[in-house]
Amino acid sequence: QDDTQFLIQDDGPGMDENAIKMVFDLFHPERPRAEAGNVGLGLVLAEKSIEHRGGTLKLDSPGERGLRVQFLWPHLHQYGKVIDPLDANLTS
Repeated sequence: QDDTQFLIQDDGPGMDENAIKMVFDLFHPERPRAEAGNVGLGLVLAEKSIEHRGGTLKLDSPGERGLRVQFLWPHLHQYGKVIDPLDANLTS
């Protein structure tokens, strides 16, 4: 496998399916800005950054509580070797 899979899950209030679909729209936070304290760009920027590198990002809300964020981070290939872009020695 040439990808690293990340899974982040919390036990917060979760999100319904419609909110999950809209969360990747620019400036469309799930809650009003005054209540949430943000403008709704975080997941949009994360998705664009991951997709730009050839990966994928998915959200789901399993059960009544919690939100799960899963993303695949592709490894780079150089000179026939797989290079993990998160490796601290990438620049050497």
